Amino acid sequence: MLKAIPPLTGKIKLSIGKKNYFSIGDVIKCHVRLELKEDIKARGVKIRLVGEELNRGMEYSWSEIYKKEIVLDKRKEYKKGVYEYDFEFKIPEEISEVIIRKPIWIGSIQIVPKAIRMMKWKLVALLDVPRNIDISAKRDLVIE
Repeated sequence: MLKAIPPLTGKIKLSIGKKNYFSIGDVIKCHVRLELKEDIKARGVKIRLVGEELNRGMEYSWSEIYKKEIVLDKRKEYKKGVYEYDFEFKIPEEISEVIIRKPIWIGSIQIVPKAIRMMKWKLVALLDVPRNIDISAKRDLVIE
């Protein structure tokens, strides 16, 4: 018998302004607003920058190939109410290595050329709730 998932105990909002196009090294000014309807134990409030690559095969699918996480608030029991976090997130220099696919060689033969990956990026704010569905919000980004 399937156990029913309890309703979410709150909501979270992630604001980054109107701009969603960024370059490596840019700083994103972010605001997270967490509203809880009841007390809840959680692993913390976190922000994740996630990069996914388009896989072309029999069917198209997306695979996560990059994730950077920042903890805004620690593991604790969050009381009913509103929590707000202002912070800045710098687009890491290291993602330039993720965006460019390295060539693949077998011996002296290059079978896959160096190329720019087909990627999508998102910034995710979440309340990490153990053994339950995280309360989360995301913003899609374009990173060049």
